[in-house]
Amino acid sequence: MISKRWIDAGLSLLIVIIFMGIAEWKSRDPGSFPWLRGDFRSHVGAEYHCISTAILKGRGFSDPFHKETGSTAWMPPVLPFAMAGLRILFPSPNSLVNAMIVLQGIAVWTAVWIVLGESRRLKISLALAIVVILVFLVTHFYQLFQMTHGTGLLLLVVSLLWISLGS
Repeated sequence: MISKRWIDAGLSLLIVIIFMGIAEWKSRDPGSFPWLRGDFRSHVGAEYHCISTAILKGRGFSDPFHKETGSTAWMPPVLPFAMAGLRILFPSPNSLVNAMIVLQGIAVWTAVWIVLGESRRLKISLALAIVVILVFLVTHFYQLFQMTHGTGLLLLVVSLLWISLGS
């Protein structure tokens, strides 16, 4: 018999694939789904991206605004350093955007899987948990599926922290 954990993993994966598919469809056919905003997945982090550029240039944790402004405490350090690592692994802009899309999908999948697991642990109806998840994903669709700012990285870090704490 398949464990409830694997059922939750599969269900959360199905949910994320459907939402990512809608976002991909919208990006390829901008006229579809007129109620959705336009695709903004080439925007990979604003300040995170700028600080990661400074890190990669050897300027340290600095320059959050597209010019040499010097050291900063503007952003927490984990995400700019993660972005710098991603930029080393995926040096072309297209490969970086694709990597961010994949990481964002993994982040959302992990978070949905955590919510399903926690709903079971707390003995909350699975149907209610799915409704809450769907409402959340619909209301945050742009941030989670149409934009590769820093939301996905942040969600992944928080989800991994949650898992590592054994909750």
